[in-house]
Amino acid sequence: MQWTNDAPVDAVASNRLGRLEGRYRYVRSGEHRPDGMFVVRGPAIGTGSIATPAQCMDFAPTIAALMGVALPADIDGKAIALAGG
Repeated sequence: MQWTNDAPVDAVASNRLGRLEGRYRYVRSGEHRPDGMFVVRGPAIGTGSIATPAQCMDFAPTIAALMGVALPADIDGKAIALAGG
């Protein structure tokens, strides 16, 4: 399957993650954008939506927090608050 701008994305699926449904309301041009779709799975992560929008710069602090790695206080971005699993 190829991404196109012909229709909105209503769902994505994989054998490993299952089916995720929702509406992505932005274009899929392949260009980097500060906001976008964020999908994550793991034992410490609950299901549902996050409370506030995430940005690309939040991914590294989030992954570091999940791994228990301390980062300097002056980094760009912040750990995304994920519901407990």
